[in-house]
Amino acid sequence: GVQDYAVVMLDGKVIGTLDRRYQQDTLNIEAKAGASLEILVENNGRINFSRALLGEKKGFTSASIGGTVLKNWSMRGVDTDRVGMDPQAGLASRHDAPGPGWFTGSFVVAERGDTFLDMRGWGKGAVWVNGHNLGRFWHIGAQQSLYLPGVWLKEGWNEIRVLELEPTGHLTIAGVKDPLYEKG
Repeated sequence: GVQDYAVVMLDGKVIGTLDRRYQQDTLNIEAKAGASLEILVENNGRINFSRALLGEKKGFTSASIGGTVLKNWSMRGVDTDRVGMDPQAGLASRHDAPGPGWFTGSFVVAERGDTFLDMRGWGKGAVWVNGHNLGRFWHIGAQQSLYLPGVWLKEGWNEIRVLELEPTGHLTIAGVKDPLYEKG
């Protein structure tokens, strides 16, 4: 019941992922009574072909354990406007912890201008600069950079927030003049 991609955590530790591209919709786990099971689901966009287009749903639709359908579970969205500042935003800020989380930082711009952010080395997620969503990145894609319009930058200090779903340990982002594509 997961559409499209999910990171599964047991007591705060990543124990696996589910990915519709590979028909991964089952994960066998062993947990003690009272354990906390969290599933972070990402919508990868809409299908634009086939019969699936007519009834496609997104998010977390159902779960079962040992053949028993779970009931009384809760779901909440991630408030991207409050990220990194408020635990109620839906996902904590992290810096050296494993698993999904928000990374926040700042950088100084001497002169505004269009640029691209080099996302090579990062896993999967999305980037915001000064509250503007630049888009998603994923190490599997050919595109390895995100376009940052100069009008979204401020001379002086600028804020950057990164939602990282597959942390790699890489924490550096650089502005580059041209877009980066994986050579294949």
